[in-house]
Amino acid sequence: MDKTMSNADFRVRARLYNNHLLKAREALGYMSTLAASRALNIPYTMLLDYENLRRKPIYSASRRWTPMALRIAAAYKKLPEDLWPEVTHDVLTNYIEHEMSFPMLEFKAPDEAAYLSERRDEIEQIMAEAFTDKERDVIERRFGLVSGTEEMLKEIGDEYGVTPERVRQIEAWALRKLRLSMKDDE
Repeated sequence: MDKTMSNADFRVRARLYNNHLLKAREALGYMSTLAASRALNIPYTMLLDYENLRRKPIYSASRRWTPMALRIAAAYKKLPEDLWPEVTHDVLTNYIEHEMSFPMLEFKAPDEAAYLSERRDEIEQIMAEAFTDKERDVIERRFGLVSGTEEMLKEIGDEYGVTPERVRQIEAWALRKLRLSMKDDE
């Protein structure tokens, strides 16, 4: 059983909020969006969308405040400019997602690391014997064996001057040869 945790097992997700709206809501004594929406008679989902920057307070074409933005500002007893500074006008998202590397989280038992290293050496030896230079290069780049980053079929195809489909065929042929070579050794 593989107990290795790779970088692909983690994703960092940050939620964006309009802090000006949150502070204005809390200044009125409402600690939750739900409480504020009930007390101010503003639809909860609408208020939440403005707090989470999922809805723009200004119409893009006319640069005028939306009626709901004006209603929220009036309920919070603030000017719309105070609740939505210029920087938030063009932000329209709920989450920012970014995949990050956590090299310190790659845990391997010592015997597992030795086994994987031994298998890697075997695969490299088989690849050197069984593959042409192009096949070896395609496999190494597709699976990130050398650089650590996997490349797309199109990227490899552009370098060789062939279509992505042709690169996929080379990859499939090389993997078939690899499987057959490994079966022969067993």
